[in-house]
Amino acid sequence: MEAYKEERLAKGTEPATINHDLRVLRRMMRLAERQQFIGCNPFVQVEFLKQRSPHLPRIVTFDEEEKILRVAAPYFRVLVVLILDTGMRSTARH
Repeated sequence: MEAYKEERLAKGTEPATINHDLRVLRRMMRLAERQQFIGCNPFVQVEFLKQRSPHLPRIVTFDEEEKILRVAAPYFRVLVVLILDTGMRSTARH
């Protein structure tokens, strides 16, 4: 498991994402153990990575939104409204 975590970190995966994946795997193993598909859960001793404390998102004010929309190109305004009104994160990936 340590090699898995190190490899994912080396590829740029955030610790929170790795921890989420480990939690899913641990849960799957717990269910497999409960159903007696496996003898014991190998994830019992897995340690999670330390994560940065989450920062609070900065919320754009209505005044700031109006200023942005005033200077945005007409064809771009719909996208700006979509991003602002849905709370899309700047780090969101496809």
